[in-house]
Amino acid sequence: MATLLIVDDNKNNLQVLGSILGENGYKVAMSINGMNVPKLIEKVSPDLIILDIMMPVMDGFEVCKNVKEIPEYKDIPIIFLTAKSDIESITEGFRIGGVDYITKPFRKEELLARVKTHIDLVNSRKLIQQQARELEALNQLKNKVFTAVSNDLYGSINVFSEMHALMNNPRICLEKEDLAELFTELKKKSDTAAGLLENLLWWSKSQRRLLHPKPSQFNLQNLLSTIVQSFSEKSTQKKINLKIEGNTEAMVVGDQTQLEIVFKNLIDNAIKFSNKNSSVVITLKPEGNTLICEIADSGTGMDEEALAKVLDKYEFFSEYGTDNEKGTGIGLLLCDELLGANNAKMTVTSQKDKGTRVRVILPTDL
Repeated sequence: MATLLIVDDNKNNLQVLGSILGENGYKVAMSINGMNVPKLIEKVSPDLIILDIMMPVMDGFEVCKNVKEIPEYKDIPIIFLTAKSDIESITEGFRIGGVDYITKPFRKEELLARVKTHIDLVNSRKLIQQQARELEALNQLKNKVFTAVSNDLYGSINVFSEMHALMNNPRICLEKEDLAELFTELKKKSDTAAGLLENLLWWSKSQRRLLHPKPSQFNLQNLLSTIVQSFSEKSTQKKINLKIEGNTEAMVVGDQTQLEIVFKNLIDNAIKFSNKNSSVVITLKPEGNTLICEIADSGTGMDEEALAKVLDKYEFFSEYGTDNEKGTGIGLLLCDELLGANNAKMTVTSQKDKGTRVRVILPTDL
């Protein structure tokens, strides 16, 4: 609901204008004294001011000049509504910053049409400003993401070069155990690089509105079992019991490839931030025409400030895991984008040093 401030020294005019505009869905504030306008603007934050010119103490032209000199108020549109219809007054009204000029006696239809036009312009300007702020925030996030991912990829790829030089150095003789350790490290780095690239490619698609999911019905438990199996080596190394509970044959609807990316990220995060000799429990529970998948760990968790940063789509936030694993900073953001594209949603609760619980709600009907 738009707020209008009407300034006129005639109380009857105020009542008539207030009644007409109030009945047409506007919130109305009124003043009979132009001197009070700056204080009223601060109090009611009007979207538009309707201003009489011929007033005692301070006329409408002077009020308009004062408003336009205040930086935070200068963009508020002002419509002059007055009996002064000479060309000099009309010209002066536009010169000092008025956006429109209505002469008395006014026609109700004309008043409403002009007010609506300028309120629409105000709303359009606010939308453009909001979009500009969001675009700037996204550009800043993009720069942070690409910088972080580039550094991580460079570190991962550089390991290949270092190992190649090491293995081809004739003065260094590597034992079988040393080679096994090197290849284990090589696989870990290559897996990290592949995961980074996969997330980056999908995040790039989401930012360009190119996700275009192809929904189908499939068994989520089967998909989760495959993902859990792919993390068996990582969970074994940290001695984490990774298990699925709540057996169900319920089908879910969504793009299986995109939802696989979601659950890979969520399970990877749960393992990454879990302490050794702990558990990550994945629970499936049908509820109405949805299937709820909950992934819970008892790891490091997050305080409210960290959780807010993780869930802020314009914030880049990354922390190391309990075994010094590096995150991309876009995993949860990507999950939220992919779930939204698939008519699913996610909630995250967390407590510092107690763990994190992610709840994903998926549709089951086509």
